[in-house]
Amino acid sequence: MRKTERKSKPKQARKPGNCYEYAFLAILNNPGQKSPLEAWLDENGSLPSSNNRDIVVVHGTVTGAGGSVAGRQYGHAWCEVRVGRRWFVVDCGTLQPLFTLFPRHQYYEAGHIKPSECQRYDVVEACRLGAESNHYGPWDDRCEGNK
Repeated sequence: MRKTERKSKPKQARKPGNCYEYAFLAILNNPGQKSPLEAWLDENGSLPSSNNRDIVVVHGTVTGAGGSVAGRQYGHAWCEVRVGRRWFVVDCGTLQPLFTLFPRHQYYEAGHIKPSECQRYDVVEACRLGAESNHYGPWDDRCEGNK
């Protein structure tokens, strides 16, 4: 009986999600209108409504907690919102746009995120970098996407 060789299929790389695009688009607004993120925050009611919210896009490296990304570091994008003296994270989704609100310290702890290694961009800076690079990010070598 002759043994047949079985060729193993090459492992496909995990297709990166769209987190950079979703975070970028969440902060954009038309003149005189709220951004999708601001509208969601007002409708959600989890945070006090404020005309003085600070909203930034953040690019950083997270460590996956479960499934196919468990223990793996990868580039990720999210938004952060400051209301008063408190900061919150709004994860805008990876595979589909979906806003999820977290206290910032809990999000960073769960994702093993080092704040000093994150890059923060206000709306003006994000728009400038997006236009110059012709993509949603990452725009900094320290957040090169999947590692």
